[in-house]
Amino acid sequence: MTELLGYADRRSARPGDRVRIMASTDGAEITAQLVRLVDGSPEPATTRAPAEQLEPPLVVRAPGRLQRAVPGSHADLPLPPGWDAEGHALLRMWFLSTTPGGAAEPDAAGASASRMTGKATPSEDRRQVICALGRKDNPAVLAVAIGPDGLLSIELAGHAIAASSARIEGRTWYGLLLDVDDETVHAYLTTHLGSWFTVDHEEHLLATRQGWRLRETETLRLATWRTDVAGETFNGKVAAPAISVGYPVGDAWALLRAQGPLPAPLLAAWDPSLEPGTDRVVDSGPAHLDGHTLNLPTRVATGPFWVPGVGTTRLTPQHDAIHFHADDVGDLGWQPTLELDLPTGLKSGVYAVRLEASGRDMHIPLYVRPTKPSARVAYLVPTNTYLAYANHRMFLGNSELNHYIASHPVEPNDRDTLVLDYPFLGRSIYDLHDDGSGVCMASWQRPLVSFEPEARDFLAAGPRHFSADLYIVGWLERSGQGYDVLTDEDLDAEGMEALRPYSVVVTGSHPEYWTRRMMDALQGYLHSSGRLMYLGGNGFYWMTSLSADRSYVEVRRGHQGTRAWDSDPGEGLHATTGELGGLWRNLGICPQSVVGVGMAAQGWGGGRGYHRLPDSHDPRVQAFFEGIGPDEVIGAFGFVMCGAVGDEVDRMDRALGTPPQALHLATSQMLPDEYQLVVEEVRNMTPGFGGTMCDAVRSDMVWFDLPGGGEVFSVGSVSWAAALGWEGGRNNVDQLSTNVLRAMLSRP
Repeated sequence: MTELLGYADRRSARPGDRVRIMASTDGAEITAQLVRLVDGSPEPATTRAPAEQLEPPLVVRAPGRLQRAVPGSHADLPLPPGWDAEGHALLRMWFLSTTPGGAAEPDAAGASASRMTGKATPSEDRRQVICALGRKDNPAVLAVAIGPDGLLSIELAGHAIAASSARIEGRTWYGLLLDVDDETVHAYLTTHLGSWFTVDHEEHLLATRQGWRLRETETLRLATWRTDVAGETFNGKVAAPAISVGYPVGDAWALLRAQGPLPAPLLAAWDPSLEPGTDRVVDSGPAHLDGHTLNLPTRVATGPFWVPGVGTTRLTPQHDAIHFHADDVGDLGWQPTLELDLPTGLKSGVYAVRLEASGRDMHIPLYVRPTKPSARVAYLVPTNTYLAYANHRMFLGNSELNHYIASHPVEPNDRDTLVLDYPFLGRSIYDLHDDGSGVCMASWQRPLVSFEPEARDFLAAGPRHFSADLYIVGWLERSGQGYDVLTDEDLDAEGMEALRPYSVVVTGSHPEYWTRRMMDALQGYLHSSGRLMYLGGNGFYWMTSLSADRSYVEVRRGHQGTRAWDSDPGEGLHATTGELGGLWRNLGICPQSVVGVGMAAQGWGGGRGYHRLPDSHDPRVQAFFEGIGPDEVIGAFGFVMCGAVGDEVDRMDRALGTPPQALHLATSQMLPDEYQLVVEEVRNMTPGFGGTMCDAVRSDMVWFDLPGGGEVFSVGSVSWAAALGWEGGRNNVDQLSTNVLRAMLSRP
């Protein structure tokens, strides 16, 4: 089958912008056409989502070519020309291996992971380079590596000259000091256990080889040497690398037992605790030889001298390590294949660049904003959520889900398994790295195989996220109300100014990941007469941050909430912003206080509808229910599990901040026991938290007003969106949503 993969240089654009497409195909020619997506699929199992061609069509062609990338993160630290004129140098660092020999530690892939986690897939035993000195694009002159046997080796010009007598232990800090001249390398290795120094193993290695010159090297590279082939990247942490020149070592062991400076003259002392939200590795030494990282290794990682309990709420100098992974993926760096110039009169909406090559196609979504706000309604697209889940591997090893949270077979599809065929597609923040640590960053600068109009989720057995949100687009099209689109990135970049022009903001089905700037903007908008239709579930849940260029998202799970993995102790802070991660409710902003409802349960055991409650007859909301009978079940249908209530659901709770004036309009029919109460509300592990036994496991529909004219309408269910398009929109979910939108727009 023809390969076809691609990504764009942006998600959000305006008329007149140029969009670059990076693509890879073994087909002879690739064609790109811009289409407008106007609805979800009317038959998700068999029929494509409707798309409109532009008039005149916007089509671009180019020769096909294959592009590749090698996963794995590393850091390049520069060295000045002739830096070792004296022919002698000291190199010191600390390292911690998470997969010595290549195989993950026995408990690393499961001890802190939930059943909802994409499992770690340990590689076979392999050589891993901790650090190397050399010239770029040439073999390393000097390297320190862990071999397939788990022994530390000193390599000169590619040849192992000396090796440790004992295997490197996993998840143990080691101090490493290299005393180097043009003829010999003395390597001092000692273990560093915990925050109190305890000697478990000390070893002095001696390597001798004449005919090479240390001064001819130009780069100290951490975690690999060769970047053109996979397989030698170090899984683990490296902390506080430093180099001094000109003086032989005195007491080597003393230099490894403390964080004090190396003997003068100091050449460089790189401090990963500085500017962790960038790709810079700052040199605090006199020459300011700043380096940089590639492929998004994890920053704000605790180092060997971290004291437990310190630095859990703020960045400290003890966050001086970088955690490298052999499967890290950042910017693939593909060359542009095609360019499209968006027409100046293009209408705001959801578009896609449809790529075609040798009978195969894929879509790259693109959100076109207006040159100036042109409507009273804004559709806020949850792009952070799309990226958080993109290229997930949760289907790996999760056959047990059939018995716990789903009533249908849980099977991956061909699109899911592409991530196994192409490791450079990277992982989602629901997955584990191969060393068992959680993936906390995800990049847009790679193909996203689940970001497609026809994508089907293995849990929902139907559309989810982007493909489900197209039913919201279809409903907006049918409503007759004009609308503009905004993305999470736009809101994070522009704050409240992005929302201010609009009378009503409509969310997607799963707006789970919110930055502080986004949260502040929404709250400011609502308290300035803004109106919100929250048409989803599990929203406003995780503290999230974006990189400065918004090319990647970062999430630190912490140790609470319904989560895929736990952060390591001391590593709950975001590198991008320095903020404490975790649930918004634990940071003082419960979703109930913002939109009236908050995450209550998740499950895939079938969908349900809503029963109306007495509050739904309040005169203030009477218009919402025009055409809907008092005893009519709302949403007993849908493209996901046959119900508008399903997947992840929210409930109102006065104790968690639901405003006292909120009206409880409707509540779900009883959910089955595949739906379980969220972990953050289970204080003791006892039975009785399933849908048939626990009243808190439900979805609630609420409405409330705010001083100044603001309003919020919330449905509290991810599956609401997929019910909107049932029978072409001729249903009471569509009717209710349209009534609410019109009522909000009609108010002064």
